[in-house]
Amino acid sequence: MRAFAEAWPDLEFVSQALLAQWPWYHQLAPSEKLDNTDSCRWYAQKSIENHRPRNVLVMQIESGLHQRQGAAITNFATTLSKLQSDLARESIKDPF
Repeated sequence: MRAFAEAWPDLEFVSQALLAQWPWYHQLAPSEKLDNTDSCRWYAQKSIENHRPRNVLVMQIESGLHQRQGAAITNFATTLSKLQSDLARESIKDPF
C-alpha cells in the first residue's frame, strides 16, 4: 500500500479519474515497474482506452511502449498528400 501511495500521489487522479476504472491488480503493475508518474498515467490511460489485460500491460511497460510511441520513421509526409499522410500516420497508431 505504501508503494502504491508513492506511485500515485495525486488523490483526485486515483479516486475519480482513470484509476477508479482500473482493477487493483492492474494498478500494481505500473507502480512496481515505473518510477515516473507521467509514464504511469500514460500506461493507465492507454490500457483503459484499449481494454488491455494486465499481462499485455506488463509486456508493453517492459518493452518501453511509451518511449517508442510515434517514433517510427516514415516517408508519409514526402510521398503522400497532407490528408493521406495524416491518415496513414494515424492508422499505424491504431492498436488493432
